[in-house]
Amino acid sequence: MSSTEQPVEVAAYLHQLDVALADVPKSTAGEIRLGIAEELASLPPDEARDRIIQLGDPTFIASEAREGAEPPQARSGLSSRVYVIVASLAVAVGGLIVPIVGWVVGYILVWLSPAWRRWEKVVAIVAPPGAGLLIAGYFTIAELQSRAAMALPSDQLVLPLASVVIWNATVAFALANLAIGVWLLVRALRRQ
Repeated sequence: MSSTEQPVEVAAYLHQLDVALADVPKSTAGEIRLGIAEELASLPPDEARDRIIQLGDPTFIASEAREGAEPPQARSGLSSRVYVIVASLAVAVGGLIVPIVGWVVGYILVWLSPAWRRWEKVVAIVAPPGAGLLIAGYFTIAELQSRAAMALPSDQLVLPLASVVIWNATVAFALANLAIGVWLLVRALRRQ
């Protein structure tokens, strides 16, 4: 149905929605307006009237959109596109450039930014050491099992246990940081 064929109620509802969405970020308001307008346009007049009742007050829809939208002051430098990219890269490869310190700087940059939710920040900080510990545990158990299977004396190792465990845990930690850095970058850029 074209806009000229819209029932008066649909046109009035869309006008009220436009007024209510005036202070919502333009991209969010546009998506909401377009979605509702398309849905109502695809319905016969009686069903469109019923759907308007189901949708409810446009001011409520706008308030929900405002709550989900990022406040304008949060779009400061700490959530800018450049900051997000730098912070994500620091988490991903910072420790390879400046051992350990690079990753710590990346974690601090991520924690300070409103570009990520708190649970994402916690995952970013906990996952890499967790991966390193899991791999360290795996290689420790594997070494102890291989030693037991070969019936070697406890003081004779098949491989130097500490070096194998540390090397593999470090590699797991680095790969986890790389994956987390990419994940953080994707999550933040999707919201911008």
